[in-house]
Amino acid sequence: SDSLTVVVEDTTAPAITIKPDATIAEAVRTMDDKRIRRLTVADGDGRLIGIVSRYDVLQQLIGTR
Repeated sequence: SDSLTVVVEDTTAPAITIKPDATIAEAVRTMDDKRIRRLTVADGDGRLIGIVSRYDVLQQLIGTR
């Protein structure tokens, strides 16, 4: 489908990941260094746990969650 194509075209390969115990500062630094808006969170085996976005980080920083 067209929407799947858009997602694939907008995805970084290989995925840039962080560990579940990464700090907000580490997430921000990685997003800034890699110039990306979202990070996948993966466990030690590389399994996807979740996705963290810049919006998620901002919400944590300003305490509105």
